[in-house]
Amino acid sequence: MGTPMVENLLKGGHEVYVYDLKETNLRHVVCAGAISARNTLEVARHKDYVITSLPSPSALDNVMLGKGKIVESVGRGTLIVITDTVLPRQILSLAEEAAKRGVELVDSPVSGSVSRAITGELTAMIGGTKTNFDRAKPIVERIANRIHHVGPLGSGETVKLANNMMEYVNLTSMCEALVLIAKAGIRLQKFREIIQTSSGNSYVFAKLFDLMIAHKFLPPNAKTIIARKDLTLAKRLAEDLGIPTFVAGLSKELFELAVAKGYGDQDYTSLLKIYEEAARLDIKKHDLLERADGT
Repeated sequence: MGTPMVENLLKGGHEVYVYDLKETNLRHVVCAGAISARNTLEVARHKDYVITSLPSPSALDNVMLGKGKIVESVGRGTLIVITDTVLPRQILSLAEEAAKRGVELVDSPVSGSVSRAITGELTAMIGGTKTNFDRAKPIVERIANRIHHVGPLGSGETVKLANNMMEYVNLTSMCEALVLIAKAGIRLQKFREIIQTSSGNSYVFAKLFDLMIAHKFLPPNAKTIIARKDLTLAKRLAEDLGIPTFVAGLSKELFELAVAKGYGDQDYTSLLKIYEEAARLDIKKHDLLERADGT
């Protein structure tokens, strides 16, 4: 998500400093006009806004806290915009540290595909004060066209985790259904035709059906390892709130299995292979046979 977000900020006329531990990740945006910073100190100092887009809670803490890191380096009055998917309590902890230096932040996780990130059509869910929401909105508008002020700090992350939990549970049930249909000898294309106008239809089904039956797991749009991370966080949030996650917990265990089998860097739809292996079935071959028959 980070690359198209930077590109859209540049298109909006902003001067953007970028930093990543993997320098190769920066080449494209530097060619587009971004300025490569040598470290987090340089990317944070004398900036009106600092935006993070990182793959894990530990990566966020690593760039935010400590000597020469963002919280220590930003100037008083800087607004930090966290687009990462992390626990609300991590946001509150970071905000407490930032406040000691007169720095404020908002959590602004985003949802949407890479293609929507490219066009600036993500959905942003922002947690923070109304004042900081108003400050963040002109910047967030460059990367998202649907922007919601959810409530206080951390509430954006709560909504994002709930959203992702529903998405991954939906995908899990879709894997089960596709393998069931194929194993029963029913045409997958006919199944899709029916589901498109039935109660089982969903955004996930419409978006992922073709990719799944064609086994297009590489390059990944969203990695399996990220799905496992998000479900783990959702489960921890539920534990913090004292509520059960019966279905999401099972989905998390399946994604754990997929990562253990080596699918972590493949698209999260590779979860399908867990069900195919259990059923001794290859949906891709099943679909090709259908097409060869002209059905």
